[in-house]
Amino acid sequence: MEQDFQNILERLKERAESCQPEMIQWRRDFHVHPELGWCEFRTASIVADHLRKTGWQVWTGPMVTPKTIRMGVPSEMELEEAWKKALDSGGIEEEMEPMKGGYTGVVGVLENGKGPVAA
Repeated sequence: MEQDFQNILERLKERAESCQPEMIQWRRDFHVHPELGWCEFRTASIVADHLRKTGWQVWTGPMVTPKTIRMGVPSEMELEEAWKKALDSGGIEEEMEPMKGGYTGVVGVLENGKGPVAA
């Protein structure tokens, strides 16, 4: 049992190390393109797209961030400006579409046969 656990830990460590360069690249990219709260269209669309491409079930938009729980949402004009800026700087329009109006939450669920994993 202990050996199985050690093997799992070693595989996780190897996987984390193999992802590290890409994660550093994403972090740097996201910091080059900062976005205000409820205006994270570019960042959220890139995250949602990556999760989808790697087999996750992805939910975005009002089903993830209901209107009733949001506070401090920018004006419609500010949201529209942020949308355009995100699109012009590499946001993924088909992923951004459900996020219009500042619904920028992203939830990913991965079914692994042992129960879902949510991120």
